[in-house]
Amino acid sequence: MKSAGFVNASPTKQFFVSILTRDIELEDAVLDLLDNCLDGIWRSHADPAAAMESAIPYDGFRASIDIAADHFSIVDNCGGIPRDVAVSYAFRLGREAAPDEALPTIGMYGIGMKRAIFKMGQDALIETDYRGDGFTVRITPEWLGEANNWSLPIEDTATTLRNGTRITVRACYAVVDARDRSGRADVSASKAKAT
Repeated sequence: MKSAGFVNASPTKQFFVSILTRDIELEDAVLDLLDNCLDGIWRSHADPAAAMESAIPYDGFRASIDIAADHFSIVDNCGGIPRDVAVSYAFRLGREAAPDEALPTIGMYGIGMKRAIFKMGQDALIETDYRGDGFTVRITPEWLGEANNWSLPIEDTATTLRNGTRITVRACYAVVDARDRSGRADVSASKAKAT
């Protein structure tokens, strides 16, 4: 049979966003972000397996959530995102290979952070510091509208964070605004462990 060319079978970003967010509640999206904090804590320990056997493996770690009419943010001191992880897969919509089996992890599919962001809005700034290497990545409505651009710019940044990450979603959807106008909620890592 003679080939007559090819058809475009590539997915669109809007398709991914709608599929990723259609079956998750807002509360579960926030829990996905807290799961990432716990994964960061495990990776922060020199010996993650031994740390998990400790009676207080989360001691000294913290995640704080701020919900307001114009934004949602979560900031933690749970290790930060290593640059190579950010460049390779942290911002991809899914994970190609199985995670490193040597490291304990809650997240399995590589979609938690992106799914949470897209559930809340389309304008997000991710700031992180991993062992003194600070950088930011921004997700914008314009980027989401660019069908063929799947790359996000990474910018070197001097940050006040130390081994942590701040995710801020602006221009939140009405569902986020309506959920909680109570202000700040602090969730310590030790409390997060119990949920």
